[in-house]
Amino acid sequence: MSSTMSRTVRRGARRGAAALLAGAVAGLLSACALLGGGDGAQMQGEWVLVAAEDPTGTFDLSPADVTLTVQGSALSGTAACNQYGGTVTGGLDTSDERPLSVSELFQTEMACMGEGVMELEARYLTALAAVESGLRLDDDTMALFGGGVRLEFNLLIEG
Repeated sequence: MSSTMSRTVRRGARRGAAALLAGAVAGLLSACALLGGGDGAQMQGEWVLVAAEDPTGTFDLSPADVTLTVQGSALSGTAACNQYGGTVTGGLDTSDERPLSVSELFQTEMACMGEGVMELEARYLTALAAVESGLRLDDDTMALFGGGVRLEFNLLIEG
């Protein structure tokens, strides 16, 4: 084998090894995020609110669906009537409550006429802003807590 060809083969092998190493590192970082490492960890996907309470009592969820979608550190959803969005910092764990916060909440401002819809929306958004921790209860359920608030969600679509 000529020396030029030998150098080309070695260079190609080094590039292949570097690409393999980069892929392995990316895979490990993704796994860490799924195991509870990054913002929104264990929360990724689309969720529906199935139970909620705040210091004034249990929410009546019958007027409309409330959803929460988490993609990375961004959250969004339908708050009974209006669309909302914001940022989540922290993540969930399956064994202990973990620190979690929701910030930069915003919403559209439509008025919905159904009885109880606007009240449900206001209570939900206030409760969501008060979240301080969360727990992944099982594969399909998570609960968020803070300031006398408990929001329980069932997973609709895993993200």
